Formats: sequence, structure tokens, C-alpha cells
Amino acid sequence: MVVEWLGIVGGGLAGAVLGAGLAGYWFRRRRRRMLNAAGHSTADLLASLIEIGDTLQEVSTRSLRQRGGWDRALFEDVLTRVERQTPRFQAALLGYLTCPEPHESRRLAALLAVDRLSAAYTYWTRLFPPRQQQESMFVLSLLHDLSEKVEHAIRLVQDTTAG
Repeated sequence: MVVEWLGIVGGGLAGAVLGAGLAGYWFRRRRRRMLNAAGHSTADLLASLIEIGDTLQEVSTRSLRQRGGWDRALFEDVLTRVERQTPRFQAALLGYLTCPEPHESRRLAALLAVDRLSAAYTYWTRLFPPRQQQESMFVLSLLHDLSEKVEHAIRLVQDTTAG
């Protein structure tokens, strides 16, 4: 009877140790996947921001001065590309926001500003496209504002990846 009881206790103890080991392995593996997802989403987010920023730089004041002024075809091209890039940014932002890592409020505010303004400004400029040179200044000011927001967000995300 005592031998049977020791066998049951020993088997239960071995099962508990094995179960705890498997649970620990599962939690470590899950945590590693979550951390990899966090790094992957941050890299995707940064790449997307840089892509939008590079596109917007084509209509920067300096770039337009080098080109000789306003160019409606360039404006249309930049706007179309930003519209195409925005869903990729939004998907990367969603991936970033759903990661379990803590998010700094300044970084979140900057990213959400890019999200909000990229949609609003492209919609606004499609709704009221500039027809003349003087009308282009309003549209350019919107795109320059968006560009500044993107550059600010890039700096904050890069600070995260560097640290």
C-alpha cells in the first residue's frame, strides 16, 4: 500500500514537474514571438514612414525651388503615391499598436497625427485640387505640414529602435 502510494505521489510529482517545464517553455516561446512581432511592426512602421516622408520631400520648398516652381503633374503623382502608401502605414500602425510593449504617449500622438492628417489632407486636396499657381500654396502648406508630422514621427520611432 505504501509502495503504491509512493508510486502515485511520485508519478504525480513527475507529471507536475513535466507540466511546469512545458508551460515555461510555451510562455518563453510565446513571449519571444511577441517581442519579435513588436520589433517587426516597429521596423514596418519606420519603413512606411520613411517611404511617405521621401515622397513628400519631392514637393518640399527646396525641391520645388530646384525644379523651378509648381508642377501640377508632380503634385498629382505625389498625392497618388501618398494615397497608395497610407494603407501600408495604417497596417503597420495597427501592428505596432497591438504589440504588448508599452507605447510612449508622445510617439502615439505623433503616429496618430500622421494617420489622421495623411487621410484628411489627401482627401481635402482631391476634393479641392489647385487649378492655378496661387491656389497651390494652400495645398502645398498641407503637404508640408504632413511632411513635418511624418519627420517628427520618424525621429520618435527611430529613438525607440535605437534605445
